[in-house]
Amino acid sequence: MESSPLSWRLSKERIKPASSEIKGVIESFTVVYNAPKGYENHVPYTIALVRLANGERATSQIVDADRVEVGMKVEPCLRKVYVNGDKGLIEYGVKFRLIK
Repeated sequence: MESSPLSWRLSKERIKPASSEIKGVIESFTVVYNAPKGYENHVPYTIALVRLANGERATSQIVDADRVEVGMKVEPCLRKVYVNGDKGLIEYGVKFRLIK
């Protein structure tokens, strides 16, 4: 019997592109050098406060960026957060990347 996550990964369904309302601008950020337990191998990483196009705010990790500044435009993306063993569940989460 296949697991639900494996079934989804093998399916033909794809995630729809993000709407323009989800795109945003970095309002504030910090770089984490002393990570919580379980994330020690990921340091340093950047966490930012993002003002979304619809006026809401979100706190998220910024990925795929060598340099981050206040005012930079970002968009959401899915990234792997955790893998439970070689054949286990892969957990994904929404993070933000710079719009180029």
